[in-house]
Amino acid sequence: MRNAVIIIAWSIVAAGCGTHPIGATATLTRDGGGAMGGGGGGVLPCDVDAILAGHCRQCHQDPPLFGSPMPLATYADLRGPSKSAASVPVFERLHARVHDDARPMPPQPYARLDASELATLDAWIAAGAPSGNGTCAAGDGGVVRGTDGGPIVSACVPDLRVAPSAPYKMVTTEEYACYGFDVPAGTRHVTEIRVHVDNPKIVHHILLLKAPASSSGTPVACNPGPSFAAPMIYAWSQGGLPLVLPAEAGFRQDASTHYLVQVHYNNAANVTNPTDATGFDLCTTSTLRKYDADVVAFGTQAISVPPHATTDLKSCYTVPDAFDGRRFFGAFPHMHQIGKSISTTLLRQGGGAPIDMGTEAAWDFKNQPWISIDAVIHKGDVVKTNCVWNNTTSLSVQFGQNSENEMCYSFSAYYPAAPSIGWATPATFSSLCP
Repeated sequence: MRNAVIIIAWSIVAAGCGTHPIGATATLTRDGGGAMGGGGGGVLPCDVDAILAGHCRQCHQDPPLFGSPMPLATYADLRGPSKSAASVPVFERLHARVHDDARPMPPQPYARLDASELATLDAWIAAGAPSGNGTCAAGDGGVVRGTDGGPIVSACVPDLRVAPSAPYKMVTTEEYACYGFDVPAGTRHVTEIRVHVDNPKIVHHILLLKAPASSSGTPVACNPGPSFAAPMIYAWSQGGLPLVLPAEAGFRQDASTHYLVQVHYNNAANVTNPTDATGFDLCTTSTLRKYDADVVAFGTQAISVPPHATTDLKSCYTVPDAFDGRRFFGAFPHMHQIGKSISTTLLRQGGGAPIDMGTEAAWDFKNQPWISIDAVIHKGDVVKTNCVWNNTTSLSVQFGQNSENEMCYSFSAYYPAAPSIGWATPATFSSLCP
């Protein structure tokens, strides 16, 4: 097996929106046995209810999960005031978001509504969002599925849980917290990485970093930007899938391995005194695989986005001898808040069709999925990363780790590891190109 496989290892609503065991599904309660709803003097029409159940309630449950601002579970929910503008009902905001190509709902990697589903919602909303009759036929109804419509059993049983020594206590609406974790003695290969979400009501996304030294296991507030001293191994956000490494490769873990976990919290639902002990579940093996895997970042640090301007920046990295023959199997494109799109493409030295190494055509800072890719690079090839920003502010935006700064990175997993190539080497030594 040469290609990486990224699967849904647990059906807690697309690997994150719930707390159910492997192979389970999350079921929402119906009012009165008919269409979901009952509050606000009406019930949702059956066809509208089915669309919301299939596309929206992965996170917009009651109570909402993963920083979602409101539930979309009942007729009263849809008729109530939206969080962004009290004078606008939720059903009108829903109409705007499902048609928004820049910030679509559902976000990637979830599938967007098809033409028939959009037509159904559009017609209902145009009619003023009337109540249904409450006589829906029996069926799945409120069962929330994974991104492919059902659960897939995991390929392994995790043997190492990366978790904090104590829960983090959230104070404000949005926070970043970090904690360290030291691995047990012995050399092993990490073969699969999954998220373990403790409090889905407030967790938004999580990074697993490899730190140069041990740090406290007690979570503390931290800088949201990736550290140059702590390269990223894996990242997860709502809808993201576990990372299953190719059969011939694994991330090496030994006495020198120190993990650093960064968690982004968003308490949009105003949960009272929330705490969380989120981390990762790892599958590891003492039967070492043929290759060590590693992660590098393509892109550029030469970023300067003028105020009130759209900037399209392309960077090229020519593959050196030390990187010849490496196979890339996963990518995590990363920008910040004014990003519009990011793509990384492999251009063969001898010509031929470009190979996609990770594309986010409609960048959304709040939803950053890991992408499965398959590309082998050779000496003389060029890896080209294209980042586009739209700066609507009156300030120039430069490269930096903070959210108000910008980045143009595509973190890319590969094997065999090239020790002489640091994680930031490709981005650092790339050059701007047409």
